[in-house]
Amino acid sequence: MKLLLLEDIKSHASLFEYALEDLGWISDIEVIWARNYEEGEEKLNEHEEIEMMFVDYNLGIGKTGGDFCKIARENKPNTVIIILSSTDDPEIIQETYNNGANAFIPKFEDFDDALDKLNLIFNYYSKFNKAIIS
Repeated sequence: MKLLLLEDIKSHASLFEYALEDLGWISDIEVIWARNYEEGEEKLNEHEEIEMMFVDYNLGIGKTGGDFCKIARENKPNTVIIILSSTDDPEIIQETYNNGANAFIPKFEDFDDALDKLNLIFNYYSKFNKAIIS
C-alpha cells in the first residue's frame, strides 16, 4: 500500500515512520513523504496508487491541510484521508470534514500515543475499508 504523509516538520514525519516500523506495518506500507503543500500536490499526481493520506493541518505557508484535503478528495475520491493537527477547534475540524476528510485526530502526545493511534487506524481500515488490504 502507498501512503502519502504531508508533514512539514521532519521530526514528526520520522516519528510517524518509526511508529509504523515499531507496529510492524512498515513492511506493508510505502510512505511517500511530502514536505509542503506544493510537494504534496506533486506526489498526489505522480502516484496513482495512493490508498491513504495523513495530512498535517498547519502547513505554515498560507495553505492548510483542509485546503489539501479538498484537492486530494477531487483527485482520489476513494482514498482514506486523515488530518493530523495540534488544534481542537470545532470549526477547523468541521472544515476538514466538509473538504472530504475521513478522520481528524490530534497530533501525537508521545511515542506510545503515536503507536496506539496508528495501530487503531490501520487495524480499523484494514478490516473495514476496501482501500487497504493487508
